[in-house]
Amino acid sequence: MSGFILKIISPDKTLFDGECDSLVFNASDGKYGIMRGHSPVTAVVTAGKIKILSEGKEIILETGSGILHFENNSALIVTE
Repeated sequence: MSGFILKIISPDKTLFDGECDSLVFNASDGKYGIMRGHSPVTAVVTAGKIKILSEGKEIILETGSGILHFENNSALIVTE
């Protein structure tokens, strides 16, 4: 695995579940970028666009606010 596991869920559905190479999102204290090997982090995600690079393709998701937790090359975002 060259990337990390990412799962993005909302109350009614799973928006993304798979491996990705990078993740960029807006947080309450600025813009974050996550790649494999990033140090553990928990952040408040603000409503807006989340950019995912997976298998050479850029995926843009529009989400509500939520929370991200990244640890051991696995990220979970729970959004409204």
